[in-house]
Amino acid sequence: MLKTLNFHKAFLCRSSRDIQHFPGKKYYCCSLDKDSLEITYVIHVDTKIVVDATHAFLKLLKYDVEDLGNFSIYDIIGAEVEEVNANIHKIVNHGLLEIGLRQYWCKDGQMLYVGSSFKVAQRDSEKYLMITLKDITELQQMRNRLQLALQVFEHASDGILVTDIKGIIQYVNPAFAKHTGYSTDEIVGKTPGILKSGRHQEEFYQDIWNSLHTDGQWRGEIINKRKNGEHYSEWVVIDAVKNELGKVTMYCGIFRDLSERMKYEEKIRFHAYHDGLTGLPNRILF
Repeated sequence: MLKTLNFHKAFLCRSSRDIQHFPGKKYYCCSLDKDSLEITYVIHVDTKIVVDATHAFLKLLKYDVEDLGNFSIYDIIGAEVEEVNANIHKIVNHGLLEIGLRQYWCKDGQMLYVGSSFKVAQRDSEKYLMITLKDITELQQMRNRLQLALQVFEHASDGILVTDIKGIIQYVNPAFAKHTGYSTDEIVGKTPGILKSGRHQEEFYQDIWNSLHTDGQWRGEIINKRKNGEHYSEWVVIDAVKNELGKVTMYCGIFRDLSERMKYEEKIRFHAYHDGLTGLPNRILF
């Protein structure tokens, strides 16, 4: 149920001058609790002018008290005028109570992400909208970074593998599945040992773990085995990922398939030592 407040006694009163002449701050007398910790501001529904705000709102959006009445909701909301007007109509006439995510512009041009809730107030024939914001900028920026990381993860041409601290595979990207021949379901929950070709001694793998424990990283060439049994070379970089306390929480490996490069290098070597037309060994070979 839309909350309609009577501001005649507690919140807002208007001077005797006609609001249609100039709906600025000087024609309002506001008793909004300026010291409230809530990030709240008030607009006149018809004119969209911001007529009052808490100190928390002014601080967040970097406005001064003197600015009240001199800017409108269009100046601070990152949306087209038509969308703003449509939302205000829904709030006032259809009981819309909140919007989960909205971009707001500070006075200095900085952009914030906020959630917002609304209350409609009426005094005589005039309607006002009290809007309370929740600053979720840091959370949204974190989500944006995670989304970007996910896109990089999904579209990287190199294979990427993430394990827990016990070496159990938690995630692989599509490139990793393509290079190895294993589907995500087939490899998640296993260990990277599923890729062992038998071409390396156990001491080789122990050296990898020792480097991760002492240096936090290992890099080098590994001969692995695809699902179909084919052996292939990869350049691998493995990092120990730590939390803010410095404790290792996971391991992340990036795998670059060297098969095509090695085929190309072999082709170059062949042409260097063999005749281009006959394929027979040339003098350089001898």
